[in-house]
Amino acid sequence: MNSGYIKLHRKLLDNPIVMKSSDHFTVWMYLLLNAAHNKYDTLIGSERVTLNPGQLVTGRKKIAKDLKINESKIQRILKLFEIEQQIEQQTNNLSRVISIVKWSDYQQSNSKVTNNRTLYNNTKNIKNIYIDQF
Repeated sequence: MNSGYIKLHRKLLDNPIVMKSSDHFTVWMYLLLNAAHNKYDTLIGSERVTLNPGQLVTGRKKIAKDLKINESKIQRILKLFEIEQQIEQQTNNLSRVISIVKWSDYQQSNSKVTNNRTLYNNTKNIKNIYIDQF
């Protein structure tokens, strides 16, 4: 589960909920980095559960321990994320399944752009700017 990468868009910096404090940002990154990127089955206690991309099984105690942030603060941050429709939560006495809302909007993409293509397009745009100015 700890392999691969996630996409981060600079628009994240405009999200007042995530950018409210460094702890909010840290918890958000934790959720993104620990969310499933492929569908897979896991066990919660003795129950088999299928996680979809953008979901993770965790608990506030685990997040607090991993991030070294007070448990009650983790709970408040997760509740705010839920109220602001950033996540959805399903809790029980063992753990919680967190679903990141709009995960697929930000993480799924069928287009692939190479660095050469991007560089070419940027160079072309720069030339057009100079031509338009004269």
